[in-house]
Amino acid sequence: MAMRNHQNNETGLILLVLHVFLIIVICWQVPAANAKKVETVYIFGDSTMDVGTNNHLKGSLATANNPYYGIDYPNSKSTGRFSNGYNTADYIVNMFGDYKESPPPFLSLIKDKCNFTQEIQRGVNFASGGSGILDDTGFKHFNVVIPLGKQIKQFATVCDDITKAIGQAKAQHLLQNAFYLLSVGSNDLFDYKKYGSNLTTPDFIDHLGGFLASHLEKLYHLGARKLGIIGLAPIGCCPSMRELTSDGGCVDDVNEMAENLYKATEMVLQNMSSSFKGLHYSLGNSYNMTMPVIDPKSKASNLVCVPKKKNVSIFGVSEISQFNFSMGEGRDITQQQSVTLMWWCYRPMVKRACCGHGRFNGKDKCTKKSHLCKNRNATLFFDWVHPTQMASAMAAELLFISAPPIVTPINFGQLAAIQV
Repeated sequence: MAMRNHQNNETGLILLVLHVFLIIVICWQVPAANAKKVETVYIFGDSTMDVGTNNHLKGSLATANNPYYGIDYPNSKSTGRFSNGYNTADYIVNMFGDYKESPPPFLSLIKDKCNFTQEIQRGVNFASGGSGILDDTGFKHFNVVIPLGKQIKQFATVCDDITKAIGQAKAQHLLQNAFYLLSVGSNDLFDYKKYGSNLTTPDFIDHLGGFLASHLEKLYHLGARKLGIIGLAPIGCCPSMRELTSDGGCVDDVNEMAENLYKATEMVLQNMSSSFKGLHYSLGNSYNMTMPVIDPKSKASNLVCVPKKKNVSIFGVSEISQFNFSMGEGRDITQQQSVTLMWWCYRPMVKRACCGHGRFNGKDKCTKKSHLCKNRNATLFFDWVHPTQMASAMAAELLFISAPPIVTPINFGQLAAIQV
């Protein structure tokens, strides 16, 4: 009887979490179009998207091409991803159908002259760890990065090369139907917090919004019509921020800036969609996705559940079985049919990074001399600021199938299905 009551309490807790944790159940309540395979993907942003760009930057301190980065990547290779394995860019493009992982970095493709023209028509990753929306973000701390503005200039050269290779009409069709994935802004806020500015916080957020609008308009004029943008998570709660506080709590003013930058980004996209013909976008709210897991006041705190079809795995990431259970019949919106739903449910470590130094392992980047946790699938952060591949996999799945308030006005799957 005691065992039965214990099981009932656990099941009741999970069901309560599923009710409160809107990011989960909403996925299965809103119709979505079947996502058409995406033939071309272009990726921009910072270390959340970087798959090795900074390996090619001499003197850059924003690198992840050393152990224990990549410890769970095939052959434990340190690729330059700020992760124990794959990152969010990898998981998102994998869901598009024909991609095993993110397209290669631009700086590696330009060295492959034999395959360059063919590869750039499949996709390119321009993201650079440590970079930001502003042109000077990241340089004080990391010496050398490629800011978003320069990433877009690199993309402009790719557009020219594609046009020369296949002609203007075919190039226009390819570029307009490509998926443009972007995640950027956290380093701008970190720099503002660390180095200060002559702008007030509201003025600084407006400043970032203005620069972001300019960048996105340039992408539009280069052919972008489908923008998938990932807003900032509560970065004030990452281990590097907790390490600075006396009580190990979140840095509230940084979180507030992250929320306000999301609002500014949403306004930019709304204005652009009404002013630029044929523009479609999907904006992911990583803050709403992550905060219920981190916030100790939340009833969902320290318990994460994500819907998962039975016997389906992503890149071999094993399911956490502690609270795995079947929820019976549900609606699979990607296939428009009834299926038996399974759930990933686990209690992640949310304060301490898996790999790092100092308090909360939040002092600096992961190295071979760092403390390394054993159960990386049960940890939210791999290093001082970046998620584990398990967290990235879950985030990607939610971006692909969720609905407001997690992703708006449509999800990444719906955006991918649009044909221009």
